[in-house]
Amino acid sequence: IGLYSSVKEKVQGVISPGSSDVGFAAKVISGAGTGALGSAISNPIDVIRTRLQADTAPVGADGRYKSGLAAGKVPRYTGTLQAFGAVYQAEGVRKGLYRGTSATMARAILLSGAQLSTYDQLKITIKEAGHMEEGVPLHLFSAFCSAIIAQTVAMPADTLKTRVLNSNSPRATLISVLVETVRGEGFGALFKGYIPAIMRQGPVIVVQMPIVEQLRALLGVGFL
Repeated sequence: IGLYSSVKEKVQGVISPGSSDVGFAAKVISGAGTGALGSAISNPIDVIRTRLQADTAPVGADGRYKSGLAAGKVPRYTGTLQAFGAVYQAEGVRKGLYRGTSATMARAILLSGAQLSTYDQLKITIKEAGHMEEGVPLHLFSAFCSAIIAQTVAMPADTLKTRVLNSNSPRATLISVLVETVRGEGFGALFKGYIPAIMRQGPVIVVQMPIVEQLRALLGVGFL
């Protein structure tokens, strides 16, 4: 998000030199590009977070999980820092901490590309129509709408990302998991957990975007 405005101006300068109006295509490209960059940098954190979430379940007296995806198995990790070390030692950097980079970047490209561009465009459209002025109500409404659109667009990649990062196969890739999922469960499997995903993503973006807008205003760089 921090890079979005600067990248947007640069992209617009390449697409339409001399034009002051930023097109929707420039917004999509800028959102997707900044999302991909952020995802590439934070991939190790995503790997550890996904694995710790998958292993969350009550542990019985025998030291094994009593329920959940890992039922009957011994906990792989005791905490976040230990998980980083364990993954690095067992799988290395490329096949461990940077496992599934294509899947995490695909998800970020779709999510950020859709969310930032639609948020930006919705604000402009609503203001031009005279329905709202620049301010918190506009930011909240635009954020809410963009969250639904973004999660809908990114849901298949979100599902595949989680499956790649949780896979026990070192050869799991975005394409291989996509083919396996569609063949075994059908296209609808890519949208499993859609409602919970909306319930998770919606509040995050509805809180995030107005805060970003207010910080930009306080810093004197203007609204998005």
